[in-house]
This record gives sequence, C-alpha cells and structure tokens, in this order.
Amino acid sequence: TAGRDAGRRFLGDPWSDRLKDNVVGLEAGFERAVDLLEQGHTAEAARAFERLNESYPGDVRTMCNLGIARARLRDFTGDMSILDAALPYDANSGLVHVNRAACLLAMDRKGEALVAAEEAVRLAPDVAQAHFVHGGVLLAVGERAAGVEAIRTAARLDPNDAAIAAQARALENP
Repeated sequence: TAGRDAGRRFLGDPWSDRLKDNVVGLEAGFERAVDLLEQGHTAEAARAFERLNESYPGDVRTMCNLGIARARLRDFTGDMSILDAALPYDANSGLVHVNRAACLLAMDRKGEALVAAEEAVRLAPDVAQAHFVHGGVLLAVGERAAGVEAIRTAARLDPNDAAIAAQARALENP
C-alpha cells in the first residue's frame, strides 16, 4: 500500500529525455526550443524555432524567441528580419519592441534603437527588460542620467534579475 500523501512517481529511463523530441504541437515544440536555448544549444534552438515559425506562422512568441536565438548567434540581420515580420501580427507587443531595440543597438543604429526602446517602455511599463534595454540605449546615445534612472527602474521592477542588478551596481560605482 502507498503511504500517506503518496503520489505516483515515474523513474527515468534512457528514452524519457527524448520524449519532448517526439511530441508534436506548438506548445510542445515551443517548450523544447526554449529548453535548447536555455541550455546553450543556440543553433539547434534557432532551427527548432524556425521549424515552429514555418508550421505556425504569425505566432509572435515563436518569432521573438527565434529573434533572440539569431541575436545570440550574432545574426542581427536575420534577427531584425524576423522581428520586423512579427510587427504586423502584434504591433503592441512590448517584447517585440524590446528585442528590436536591443538588435538595433547591436547594429549601431542608435536612433532607431531609441525609438523602439521608448515604444517598448510605453507598451510594457511594468516589464523590467523594457526599462533595462531603454537604459542601455540611453547610455549609448550619451543620456547618462536618464539611462541610469531607466536601469534603476528595471532593478526595482525585477530585483532578482542578476544582469540588471549587476548593471545597476556598476552604474552606481563608476
């Protein structure tokens, strides 16, 4: 008999880790691609997101994450291409504008990056990443005081984000 509050437990086998590879559908595929991205298998994640984007065109989450994967591969032209393609599906997505701003800044297109970052903050005022990217763009265009304040705002919104906290500390102690 099972003990009190006992639940069913499955022990792993050599095939358990490969189960996600064989499950179909947008959510399962998306989860698998995100896992690959988080594990540092960026090229494989990009291919997985590309397959999802082909099978489920117009899914903005997939498009944004494909953009992130391409940016990590330093394919900023491909990143901008997919992020620009995502805009008609959801022009009000703060995530699209955050990623566009980061990509434009990486491409040294600071004026366009500032416009995208300001739009991201307007659309997602409670999202730390929007303020963080906005702060980075402001610093890049020479607006130090405004950039520092934007990064402080990001740190207040998400005190657990290590990258934001590190940048905020670095700016406090120049």
